[in-house]
Amino acid sequence: MYKRWWDTPMCWVCDYWWTLLAALALIAVALLTRNIWLPLLGVPQSTPEGVYATDTPSTSFTPTVEPNSYIATPSLITQTVPSTSSVTENIQQSGYINTQGGYALNYPVQWQGTEIGADIQFSTQQGAMAYVHAKSSVQDINTLIETTQVFSYDVLQTIKTSIAGQPARCIEAALPGSSTPTAISCFVLDGPKGFVISLTELDALNQDQLQIVRAQFMDLLSSFRFTTR
Repeated sequence: MYKRWWDTPMCWVCDYWWTLLAALALIAVALLTRNIWLPLLGVPQSTPEGVYATDTPSTSFTPTVEPNSYIATPSLITQTVPSTSSVTENIQQSGYINTQGGYALNYPVQWQGTEIGADIQFSTQQGAMAYVHAKSSVQDINTLIETTQVFSYDVLQTIKTSIAGQPARCIEAALPGSSTPTAISCFVLDGPKGFVISLTELDALNQDQLQIVRAQFMDLLSSFRFTTR
């Protein structure tokens, strides 16, 4: 019978197939355990690109474009006070503290706040704006009013009150010749430092919006406190 050339290797495979299987198994085990035996042989292991050879993940820090201005977050303080108005009793409050200005307050979580140094400004859902401005070296409330109110307004009413346990004065103002309030500004002193707490851009609101934002502003005033004492 004619014998083909591949008959011999095929017979060898049939007789010794188990040796090939064992060799493949050894190769597989060696590949899977190379992280163990390669260092024993002194062979350095390469770290894949973009992966750090450490068990602790690294963290990165990206500086902001404006380091003095950022969105105020509720996590800055945790203490809150209950709402003082039935209009806002169902509105969740968030805490905020300004260490540079030396004051703290609560505000509705729906407001968007931006801190600029010792000052903070909020935009409300209704379109109004709320501000807190801290000014150093103030003699009295009259001086604070004169140095901070640079625009011409008609005074609708002036209310003497107290904020954070200190005498304060709130002024409701309108644009010249108008009887519709456009701003409410409250002035209070803490030692030589003066604070202006304002609610502005009210003339574009309807009565329902005005009532809600006024009540929210009153809650902000009631929660305002000094932190430098």
